[in-house]
Amino acid sequence: MSDSGGVRRPTPSEVTAFDAAWTRNVGSELPYAYWLRATCHERWVRLHSLPESKQYPDTEAEYDVVLTRYLAELDDLRAGADDLWVVTSSYSSTARPVRRSADLVGLLPRPRLWRTFTEDDEGEEYRIWTHHYLSIVRRDADEVRRLLRFVADEVVSGVMITDADATWVHHPYDGGADLILPTTGERDRTAALFSDWLPAPGFPGASLGDAVLDCDGANRGA
Repeated sequence: MSDSGGVRRPTPSEVTAFDAAWTRNVGSELPYAYWLRATCHERWVRLHSLPESKQYPDTEAEYDVVLTRYLAELDDLRAGADDLWVVTSSYSSTARPVRRSADLVGLLPRPRLWRTFTEDDEGEEYRIWTHHYLSIVRRDADEVRRLLRFVADEVVSGVMITDADATWVHHPYDGGADLILPTTGERDRTAALFSDWLPAPGFPGASLGDAVLDCDGANRGA
């Protein structure tokens, strides 16, 4: 498969094809992970990682629950495909791409740069550039579990997992995951399949009718 066990660096042509697929299937908006619930709200479902919408695991047993839920969600989304396309990021005050965190470099070495972008309405003084990188990771690779544990511990954020055609997106965050499905019908099916993991009343996503249009809010905010 790979450059390192279950991890492979995509080729430039693969990244070009992925970029076109993302625009076609996810949209032309800036690909901030935390915007997905707003830009794709009609296909969005949110699932929480622990019972009663508890945000952080305290024991290894709770970590097992978190990872079991993340992986079950991914297994349903990937529909048997072996490879996951993983988006990780770095941030800087200029458009020049910078290295990701040491944790990400150690876990997913040699990714391919996908996109560099910033919000146009931000003044230069406050502008932060986001640099998205792509890695191809086998579902059964240990790197998948380690990455999801990093997410649960807030070691990394802004992770997105999808397939080569970007037909679905899984954005895990500390406490849950935002899932973007291909259609509203698939959204409804996924919500029914994982109904016990839907957010508790009062949290965003508790109802599929929620239309969360505030792109600036934190993931867990009401």
